[in-house]
Amino acid sequence: MVTERDFKDFMADVCTPVAVVTATEDGLPHGTTVGSLTSLSLRPPMVALALERRSRLLPKILRSQRFGVNLLGAEQADVARDFASSARQTVSSGPPGTRTTASRGCGRPRGGSCASWTARSPAATTCCCSAGWPGSPAPAAPPRSSTAAARSARIPRRRRRLPVPSPTALPHSPTETENSMTENRNENTPPSSEPSELLRTARELVPLLARNAEQGERDRRLTDESIKTLTESGMFRLAVPKRYGGHEASLRTLVDVSATLAEGDGSASWVVAVGSSLTWVTSLFPEQAQDELFGGPDTRLSGVLTPSATAERVDGGYRVSGRWHYASGSWHADWSLIGFPVPDSSGQIVDQGIALIPAADYTVEDTWFVAGMRATGSNCVVAQDVFVPDHRVVSVPKAMVTHDYPVQRSGGPHPRSAFVQFLTAAPLVAPQLGLARAALRFVGEKSAEKAITFTYFEKQRDSTAFQLRVAEAAQKIDTAHLHVRRAAADIDAAAQRGEALDTPGRIRARADLSGAIGHVTEAIDILLTAHGAGAFAEANPLQRIWRDSAVSARHAILQPSMIKELYGKALLGVEEQISPLV
Repeated sequence: MVTERDFKDFMADVCTPVAVVTATEDGLPHGTTVGSLTSLSLRPPMVALALERRSRLLPKILRSQRFGVNLLGAEQADVARDFASSARQTVSSGPPGTRTTASRGCGRPRGGSCASWTARSPAATTCCCSAGWPGSPAPAAPPRSSTAAARSARIPRRRRRLPVPSPTALPHSPTETENSMTENRNENTPPSSEPSELLRTARELVPLLARNAEQGERDRRLTDESIKTLTESGMFRLAVPKRYGGHEASLRTLVDVSATLAEGDGSASWVVAVGSSLTWVTSLFPEQAQDELFGGPDTRLSGVLTPSATAERVDGGYRVSGRWHYASGSWHADWSLIGFPVPDSSGQIVDQGIALIPAADYTVEDTWFVAGMRATGSNCVVAQDVFVPDHRVVSVPKAMVTHDYPVQRSGGPHPRSAFVQFLTAAPLVAPQLGLARAALRFVGEKSAEKAITFTYFEKQRDSTAFQLRVAEAAQKIDTAHLHVRRAAADIDAAAQRGEALDTPGRIRARADLSGAIGHVTEAIDILLTAHGAGAFAEANPLQRIWRDSAVSARHAILQPSMIKELYGKALLGVEEQISPLV
């Protein structure tokens, strides 16, 4: 038998005002604000009370197993209204037909004083918890005080909250207007609608890519439908020079489009982004090579720039043999861009080069058995004694350091982009941004229907702890976007001016891009923990997002510790060089 003393012991820790609210038939909240629960009837069938989550009383109530506790998130006005109108909450504490709910901290009357009030607008209750006290008669209505009532009547209006955005509304997703406005251009060049069209097209592909993602992972290559649709939509023409029918897009546009595709499938985005960056490199080759490569504007490339080969100088070119691992998109490529050590006629290595070889001159060895990014088909390309003519070879040091490119007919600015940073940003970072956005959206959507095990939360989104985790993840994702966009803006702006990005700028861009991936991987880890163990079910797309992000984040060119050291040396004026990739 629960005694009055038991109740008072539980209520002893309540020191903040509590509002007991009754919603009238016309939807207006009416109720009484009290300074202490001890001023209420001590034997009610239902007590509606508001507690701070940090209240010492809450653990006592939960341990007592005599109260039912329902915590509503502060943003859940719709849930609160349903709670207010629920027939199960009907009590006789107000006029006939009223129903009870609660609102946290509505006013601060002193001691055990109370004040009745009626609002002028429909109820929109906030964070509260309801506690049922079994087997007792209804309380009597508290007395009214006209002075206190006037003061309390203003409180509901003061506590009215702005609508909370849906978890699917991602402020860091690029809008068409934003991308069009930020597209680098000369002052006399009118704004282009092309970036907006490319983003719109990419968004339209997301559902199809998401539908095919699981099959692509099983097959360890993109599905034929995904490849066909990406090709027909012009996604493999992003970096193709305009004179060959391509878009010749800026780095920022490549990042935004690739990130959008990753919201559907990280592997599809990776293949498009890597192919686009290699296409950009190809636009630095002599025009004879470009004419051969871009005979059709939808040519697809794979490639590996590591010089894991041997070569011999012969008349008109080189004979090259080698094995190049991790050639993303290898199953669907028409050409491959490979690295090799460049010898002179005596066999002495004098340079490092990159060469274009057609698919007919190499084979693909099926070696891509990994935990994530499975559908990229990043297999081993094998070539044996392949002849590469001089016009299909470019010097890597000249491209990276001196920016010594062949003269281009188009005169476009994008070949002036920073070599390493362009390669890093598009294929390695952009998909990570989209994967993070997809994870945030998925966890947010599921939080409205997923409970938290071993708690009284029927919906994750109502838990303050869950809200804090989601907010932390979203901030990290926002931070990643800001760093990537700064790097892309610096690279595009220098190219637009016809200048090479200076060394401090290139190092900061590398630090921005590498740091962004760190923020993304941390955010996805937080979201997995928040979502719960169900995230690791094979049927749950969140586990694939996690694996795709984790694998791609470990790409050798990123090396966060090394890049931080590079950046630190540059900031402090230390001239020691620890990497040629600057």
